[in-house]
Amino acid sequence: EMLYRFADYRVIEAAPDADALILAGDIHSHTHAIKAFADWPVPVYYVHGNHEGYSAHYYGVTSEIARAATGTNVHYLERDAVHVGDLRILATCLWTDYELDGHAPAAMREAQRCLRDHSSIRVGDGGYFTPAIARAEHMKSRSWLQ
Repeated sequence: EMLYRFADYRVIEAAPDADALILAGDIHSHTHAIKAFADWPVPVYYVHGNHEGYSAHYYGVTSEIARAATGTNVHYLERDAVHVGDLRILATCLWTDYELDGHAPAAMREAQRCLRDHSSIRVGDGGYFTPAIARAEHMKSRSWLQ
């Protein structure tokens, strides 16, 4: 939670021989990661996690992250591929399909009851980011990865 209280806070320092920095989700709330890492000395490749959308509209936040990253050293990736030298990076916020134990409906009911994602992230006209939406996002990302 500390990361959400200090918008300019960075938990890491640049490594002198690094070619790039990969930020793989849950870095800051909303668009704060862009400002925090915009002055990084090497290119930054950033994919959002679930926490970036807390207390916000999910699709609005992802649009705002993309907008905030434009013209900075931070390359926001969502269902995007990028080459860094010989390395190919495939980046997406891969939610879940709730199929871990083969009982997705029960897992989705439990997630709705217990996970903050489904009571903190909004969509549409004030509705919440439900397990069904998370599963649909997962399927879109999985299809893109394939």
